[in-house]
Amino acid sequence: MFLAPLLALPALLAGWSSEAAAQTTRTLVSNVDQTTATGVIRRLENDYAQMFETGSDSNGYLLTSVEIPFKQSRTDTALNISIHKNYSDAFQRPVVAAVGTLTSPTFVSASDRGYTFTTSGIKLEPDTKYWVVLDSLFSRPDSHLTRTTSSDEDSGSLPDWKLGSAVLNKSHNTRLGLLDWGGIHSNESLKIRLKGRIDYPEALLLSESALTVAEGASATYTVQLKSQPSANVDVTISGQAGTDVTVQPSTFTFTPGNWNSAQTVTVKAAHDNNHNNERVTLVHRAS
Repeated sequence: MFLAPLLALPALLAGWSSEAAAQTTRTLVSNVDQTTATGVIRRLENDYAQMFETGSDSNGYLLTSVEIPFKQSRTDTALNISIHKNYSDAFQRPVVAAVGTLTSPTFVSASDRGYTFTTSGIKLEPDTKYWVVLDSLFSRPDSHLTRTTSSDEDSGSLPDWKLGSAVLNKSHNTRLGLLDWGGIHSNESLKIRLKGRIDYPEALLLSESALTVAEGASATYTVQLKSQPSANVDVTISGQAGTDVTVQPSTFTFTPGNWNSAQTVTVKAAHDNNHNNERVTLVHRAS
């Protein structure tokens, strides 16, 4: 049996407990809000690699997206993003084999636009250095990345996560070998935002990190399984009895065929004469 607690404040507000919130996609590390460096332009006539270091949570992490701001982009930009472990502290380069690749978005001709590369989840180990490798399939000198000389991470990044303060580059038409990264740009970082979640072992994933419910109104969130089960999994939501909160549905079933199809849950808060916020703990049991 798996438990995923949920806190609801039905009078005006609803929010999840910290355990459930940790399952929600959030910023792992980012520097996109730091001051953009001017002068030298990082063009997609080259490939680039940006290092990052994960935090210390022993559960590890799941990376779900990488956002890269462009100063300028073209519709014919073709860019692959992959994640690679660091070779060693003595020789800081991305190893050849990727631990995962991301799906590329559609590029348009635009200025000051961010693009998000997505994945269903790339497992990242704690306290480990990785590289985000930007592999440009063609020379596109009119597509420009953004960079910063700030060594700070944005507020909202997870504790202990860090971005490296050097950028590797090589010609776009060379292989991704250890020795092919010939250029090193020190004291700068590509602007980048990594999103994902702590890889807790609970079976259930909840869609929202916070929920607002006014009296007499309703709000929704979704529930799905983290991995494919070998048999049906019944989910029961309890804790609303005797409160002004109703939950629909309070029971549902995932099968091996629909395990990754999110189930929508509606939380309703009734009108009452109490002007104080109430707190209700909804417990999600999967068995």
